[in-house]
Amino acid sequence: MINPFSSNKIINLFFKSFTKNRIGFVLNTNDETLNKLFINNLKEKLNGEINELKEYDFFVYGGIDDELYFNTKIFNSKNILDHRKSIHNSLFLIQFEDPEIFNDQNNSKIIQHLLDLNTYLIIQFPSNCAHQLHFGNSQNDFIKKYISSSINVPDLSIDEKIKFLTDDLEDSKITVNESIYSNYLSQLENKNISFSDLYYFLKNIKQHKIFNSLNEFEINQNTNVFFGEIKNSINSLGEKFHNEITDSLDDFDYKRIFRYLLIKEENQIISSQKVSINELEKYCGDNKQFNKFIKIATSSNYEILVFHEHDEWEGDNLISINIEFIEKWKKLRIICNDERIESNLVDKIFNLAIQYNSGKGDLLSEEQVIESNILFESNSFDEFWISKYSNDFNLIKGFILKSKEFRSKIQESNERKRILKLKKARRNIIVLSTGFVVSMICVLFAFAEYQAATAAKIDAENSKKEALIYAEEAKKSENLAEKSRIEAISLAKIAQENLTIAKENENKAIEMTQKAFEESKRARGLALIAKQNSLIAQSKSKIAEDALVLAKNNEDDALYQKNLANKKIVQQIARNDAILAQQEYLNGNFLKGYRIAKNAYKQNKINAGNIFDKDILASLYKGFNSLYQDKLVVGNQVKKIQIGSKPKLYAFYSLDDSLSIFNDDKLIKIKVKKLKSFTFCDEDNLIVHKSPNFLHKLDFNKGSVLNEFNREDKIISVNKLKFNNSDHFFVFCDSKVFVLDQNLKEVGQWNNSLKINSLDNYKDHFICISDSKIFIIDLTEKNEINILREYNFQDNISSISSVFERNKIAIGLADGNFSIFDLKKNNPILLNKTHKTKITGCHVIQANGKSVVVTTGMDSQIKIFSGSGNDWIDKKFSQIDNVSNHTSWINDSKLDYYNKNLLTASADGTVRFWPLDPETFLNY
Repeated sequence: MINPFSSNKIINLFFKSFTKNRIGFVLNTNDETLNKLFINNLKEKLNGEINELKEYDFFVYGGIDDELYFNTKIFNSKNILDHRKSIHNSLFLIQFEDPEIFNDQNNSKIIQHLLDLNTYLIIQFPSNCAHQLHFGNSQNDFIKKYISSSINVPDLSIDEKIKFLTDDLEDSKITVNESIYSNYLSQLENKNISFSDLYYFLKNIKQHKIFNSLNEFEINQNTNVFFGEIKNSINSLGEKFHNEITDSLDDFDYKRIFRYLLIKEENQIISSQKVSINELEKYCGDNKQFNKFIKIATSSNYEILVFHEHDEWEGDNLISINIEFIEKWKKLRIICNDERIESNLVDKIFNLAIQYNSGKGDLLSEEQVIESNILFESNSFDEFWISKYSNDFNLIKGFILKSKEFRSKIQESNERKRILKLKKARRNIIVLSTGFVVSMICVLFAFAEYQAATAAKIDAENSKKEALIYAEEAKKSENLAEKSRIEAISLAKIAQENLTIAKENENKAIEMTQKAFEESKRARGLALIAKQNSLIAQSKSKIAEDALVLAKNNEDDALYQKNLANKKIVQQIARNDAILAQQEYLNGNFLKGYRIAKNAYKQNKINAGNIFDKDILASLYKGFNSLYQDKLVVGNQVKKIQIGSKPKLYAFYSLDDSLSIFNDDKLIKIKVKKLKSFTFCDEDNLIVHKSPNFLHKLDFNKGSVLNEFNREDKIISVNKLKFNNSDHFFVFCDSKVFVLDQNLKEVGQWNNSLKINSLDNYKDHFICISDSKIFIIDLTEKNEINILREYNFQDNISSISSVFERNKIAIGLADGNFSIFDLKKNNPILLNKTHKTKITGCHVIQANGKSVVVTTGMDSQIKIFSGSGNDWIDKKFSQIDNVSNHTSWINDSKLDYYNKNLLTASADGTVRFWPLDPETFLNY
């Protein structure tokens, strides 16, 4: 079969990097067939460059040293690092299902050591493990090799799939009619059809018995019915396998082998375990039939069973069921359902048996005994099969038999009572009816004698009449027989003459068919020549038209390139002006520099430049910060800041226990000792959290306390959120989460088993932080938090933004790392070491069709990123490294009421305001 990856340019580039570094990292897809063909393509390319290449293929479940020692027979001991002799012309295909095993320091050292021994390595992971890999020391050569020699197994486009299908069929001298080509193309546009479906569809076609007697074949509307649809290919192949096993093996129960290989996981999903051939053969019993079954099931015709690496304990290869057949072969789906039902029944009966033996339960009820017959009637119910779920087969079987015996004795007792009652009733009936029966018998005998005599008389008269009729008919039949004999002789002569004529016509028909076939073949040849001539004429006409179009396009392109070049020149001039503005600032000419920076921004925008250009924005921020920036000088370190529910309402808390509230340019100062956090309740009130476990509602205009909330449990944090379509306060304690209304009255509570320390609204649910984890949770059920999704990160999360672009979120970590994360795909889109220390704020606004992401940190810096859509993945976003003029760390930051400006609270004793939309600078 043709390999669809053989001419892929991206893979060819990856192969060059792989052969240079001698190591390649491959992230698999969910399609096992696609993964297999991808690796086969790499092996074929490597075999073409290296003579007598040896291959070693295995999974790693723990220590890689054990796998190398048992599966390769190259090393003298398990201490692989002691081996110093070079290993030439060897390829190690190593698969990791768990990234933590790869991250193990000892395994990493062994992989590095294998590279030092001149081996070639292909390391395979599931695709969702990419962000979970770490390589120890950042100077480790692994990181460079991973960046240059890693690839996701590409998913094929529809065009690539249809090309693969037609090329492979043509390689087998099978052509596809145009209408069928369109049919296949429309089928492949169905997203539910995987590459595996296409792969097995081709197998199905090429194995059809119609090709046993034909060298060439065309699939058209008449012949397409032989092969079915692509989406049903795996089920069709499974049915063909079932028929072959049934026909070639006598009374062989292959379903029992599948049942032994299948296993139910904790989530009720049925998958295939890997079992050694030796173990499976012992379970089967009949060696001859078993070996024939394995040969058919693992053959390239079906590939229903697949071999895996050498098993160090059993001394033989492991085998499992192909996952594609588990999901799409209907018969195997039924077997999977039986496995699920019977395994659940085993779990249920085993627990009941344990309870009974401990004196806390009863034997099975009558309904449960009937239910247990499912196990006794199953061909799989034996000690070998049940060992997958329980080690005590005899306990389960004995419990069922004891329950059956007990229920049977109860039924026998009830039956005996019923029989005794019946006997008594019959005895009474017999005594009463004996006299009546005797009299009736006498009457019946007399009547029967009379009836018999009458019937005998009538029968005699009828027999006489019938005899006369039969005699007359016999005479007529004799005359007809003579006539028929004469006609038969005449017809026989005519039939002989017709037979001779038929043979002559048959010979003529054969001659005419042969001539018709030759004429048809000649006509097809002439039609083909005519078609080719027509195509040549069309091609020449098309070339002429294309040349004309190309000339016009070249003219348009030249004009476009000229205009583009002019715009690029103006854009570059604008950037140069931004640098000139920075020089004016250095010379102390801030007003002149700011005018130059604003003009540079306008010219860049007019000429379709990036309005978030880092040089231009940096020059704008520099001038704005020096000339026009709003700031409040407090004098003491500012720790926290909060934004109110209307414009020009905000508050901040400083190190001297002062709580300052600005309301329409009016300043209110309140001394609050042991203040831990605060948030606005409405336009006149604050919710104040005093350490460790006390909340009160404060009217800051009057300085009076309105309501209080107190708990023995320590309060971690307070968040104001929407709950049931109105504002509520979520209070997080060590063991509980409380929801309070505007008057601090409790309206709900949940167990804080997740140790949540921060919460925010997310669609119809909530998004929360707990140390290094983010959860999407649902709070519709009382008392218990329902986890919808969970995300894990390498360090504690210090801040998160609101969700933007539907599923993206900006995350700041305690170690200074910054990430843009896709919540839907559970995948980091961007991960940078942005700040030197803890990130204290992550915020997002929308401006000029872009998402503007801003981060603040304990390193006193403010960094701004702008982009949208694929800009984040393709690294095409803009980044301004630092616009801050704070002289000490930034403790807290918030967006203003309109989500246009950023407010920062710093240890340098100031609160500063920063515009995030570049258009704002034009107003100054």
